[in-house]
Amino acid sequence: MDTMVTLNLIGYALAVAAGIVLGTMFGRMVLKDLVSLAHGFEVRLSSLEQRLIHHGVAALDGASHAAALEHQAAATEKLAAAIKARAESANSPHPAAH
Repeated sequence: MDTMVTLNLIGYALAVAAGIVLGTMFGRMVLKDLVSLAHGFEVRLSSLEQRLIHHGVAALDGASHAAALEHQAAATEKLAAAIKARAESANSPHPAAH
């Protein structure tokens, strides 16, 4: 009976050691892949930022920007008028139903 317990403990120790070794090897592979993925993402993001800075944002002319602002202002005024009309209709007394 005593040898059986000893053999079980040795088996558990071997399983733990094998798990640690395999976990370390797999963990290193996963970490290497994640670092590579993060680096590729960082390179793409940096490239996109550079394109936007040098070509996208700087290329906007004043006329198109002003037109966009005017369109936004008109939409805001239209929304404000609709909100005001809705508030006035909610505050007005309703005729009694017969």
